[in-house]
Amino acid sequence: MQRDSRRRLCLKRDTAGEEISEDDRQEVILLGKEQNKRMMEYVMDQLSGLSDVRQIPMMGGYIFYYKERIFGGIYGSGELLIKITETSKKYMPDSDPQLPYEGTKEMLPCTILEDREKLQSMVTEMWEELPERKKKGSKCVRNRRKEAPMVEKVFQDFIRYAEDKKLFIEGIAIADEKEVLLEHHFMPDQVRNTYSHTKSYMSTAAGIAISQGQLALDTRFAEFFAEYIPDGADPRLEKITLEHLLTMSSGFGQPYLMGDDRRAGTGMPDYIAYMMGRPVLYEPGSRFAYSTADSILAGRMIEKAVGRNLAEYLYRHVFSKLGQGWPIWENDPAGHPIGGGSMYMKLTDMMKLGQVYLADGMWRGERIVDSGWVKAATTKQIETEPVPPKEIWWCGYGYQFWLSPYPRAYRADGAFGQVSTVLPEKGLVVAVQCPEYGDFDQVKRALHEQIFTQL
Repeated sequence: MQRDSRRRLCLKRDTAGEEISEDDRQEVILLGKEQNKRMMEYVMDQLSGLSDVRQIPMMGGYIFYYKERIFGGIYGSGELLIKITETSKKYMPDSDPQLPYEGTKEMLPCTILEDREKLQSMVTEMWEELPERKKKGSKCVRNRRKEAPMVEKVFQDFIRYAEDKKLFIEGIAIADEKEVLLEHHFMPDQVRNTYSHTKSYMSTAAGIAISQGQLALDTRFAEFFAEYIPDGADPRLEKITLEHLLTMSSGFGQPYLMGDDRRAGTGMPDYIAYMMGRPVLYEPGSRFAYSTADSILAGRMIEKAVGRNLAEYLYRHVFSKLGQGWPIWENDPAGHPIGGGSMYMKLTDMMKLGQVYLADGMWRGERIVDSGWVKAATTKQIETEPVPPKEIWWCGYGYQFWLSPYPRAYRADGAFGQVSTVLPEKGLVVAVQCPEYGDFDQVKRALHEQIFTQL
């Protein structure tokens, strides 16, 4: 099984030596994930004689623990890699070290996976040589004596609650407008997909362009992209404005170009042409219908107005000033950043936008976005009806920001729990990142009960 996994996952070219097609590449990616899962199941079966073995998914692969110490993992190659110790070298003298991925320590490909008894003996004997799992402490960068004791107590109580209930959460941080006050990670801190949290960054670009006189809320999409309007189009198509797109009220009435749609190739090769061919179901501005397509079209309007790629524009005006570098960001088939999703950031970088808005558009003495935009974008512009059953956070929508059920609160909100909530009356931003697996509704309820209603 191990040799077959390596052969299939390392496929890069066809037999003629040509680069594989994009469809084939996506098939290889999907195959890799499925192979990793099957390999994980096989490894766990081979180690079933040891009662203290467990695994956790991470970045498309898996990490393996024995008595709460990491002994190996499955990474990009799809095979089981083992930490290098004297014991592992003794059991696998023929194994050549390799890097799991760039910037990490070398590990040994497991050459005894098929030998259940030998594998279990190796893992058992390795345990004494493995480092103890680090205690997951919380970091407070400001002098604790300057902090309100209640905030820290609420934070620490939440950490204990999350660990006790085994909530699926990667990290949480609390900041004021200047700096991070409290930060805790339940797993290694790393850059991750923030999904629709990206929309609030796109909205900020719109606010900057509007303040510079390059764009207006009532600018019609058709003014910038008249060549895309089909003959005999519904007259309502030409009524769609930037404001309609920012408030998810374009009138298309359906969730278009969401993540799974884009992965499936929907809208190829031109997202604007694709959307201009969709039926307009409602009068623009009359009804909320959450759709990443609206955000994508708004992003394209910003690019047209400012004459720059959206990522370059945000880098000049936001990313570089906030010390966020150049984030990884999904592009559409034509090379335009997805205005509605898939920007990658670490937790405390992600939440910096919330800190800017908490500070009325400022960042450490420098104006990032106009204060008028901060107020408009975070004020209810449209009702978010109908509210899904048991949903506690649907309280209206601004310009790519959600309203929250706490005094004057609002949030940038991405799928699976990539959320920065701004609490203006408390002078705080609370941000979390969560994995794609697990139940975010449980995390949401815990945040509501253990954090937001306690502060």
